[in-house]
Amino acid sequence: MKGQMSLEMIIGLLILLVVAAVVINLFLNNTKGIGAQQYKQALQYRNFKAQCDSLCNDYLGSGNLAGAAKFCFTKLTGDTDLNRNGKIDAFPADTKLLNICEDGIYCFHVTTCNSDTGKIDWPDCRQILCNAYYEVYQDYTKSNEKVKAIFPNGIGSCTLPSDSVNWYQLYFGNNPCTEGPSGTGGTGTTSSSANTLSIDCSKQGNNAVCSYSCPNQVSVQNPATIAIKPNPQGGSLTSPSGTYSFNNLISGTSYTVTLVCDPNQGAQLYAFANVQI
Repeated sequence: MKGQMSLEMIIGLLILLVVAAVVINLFLNNTKGIGAQQYKQALQYRNFKAQCDSLCNDYLGSGNLAGAAKFCFTKLTGDTDLNRNGKIDAFPADTKLLNICEDGIYCFHVTTCNSDTGKIDWPDCRQILCNAYYEVYQDYTKSNEKVKAIFPNGIGSCTLPSDSVNWYQLYFGNNPCTEGPSGTGGTGTTSSSANTLSIDCSKQGNNAVCSYSCPNQVSVQNPATIAIKPNPQGGSLTSPSGTYSFNNLISGTSYTVTLVCDPNQGAQLYAFANVQI
């Protein structure tokens, strides 16, 4: 009887071992298929996303440029090896179909900050940061160096997949506040001569009157656009240079005006200005 029980126990243990091996194998195979989730389910990543949502709410509550800038420049810090494999990898961002590095994750990569005037998108963060530091330095060259210092390694230290786009070059460029993305864009100058890209705005009562200049490709068929935030207004521009007025604005409010001179070419030619009403 004891011998029979021992045999049954041995058989039972063998069955348990086989079942355990199958379960472990299934788990490992499923883990391989998790993909980006192995990064995004990391506690550090989830805590960072919660922090970014909080920064977004702080900005929405205050409505000031500094709050928006803090949302844009806040980066995941600490041990950035989220999947614990001993190296820095690339994985898909939450807010765009672009890859980011584990050691180059910013709030605008992981969550969308939606306001009444629209969401803070990746190119918006370039503009927000340049404007915020221009308010401090009153100099776009100094602002440019500050924004570049926020992203010291561009995308981070990982190697992007061969079919992936470098998001930093795409949206920030080499000199984000003096060239803009892809080596072109807003200079921050106030020149109004033809063939230059510039915008300059001044307060006139509760109105903002902006002098602008675009390269000569602007036409009825290829108009430029101009817009102001917050309390959005704007329209199309069919002349290479001229003036545009934003009327009945709110006193005590700081506005940002964006000029896009070539929207049909990926909105690469743009300039921006601040005006206090």
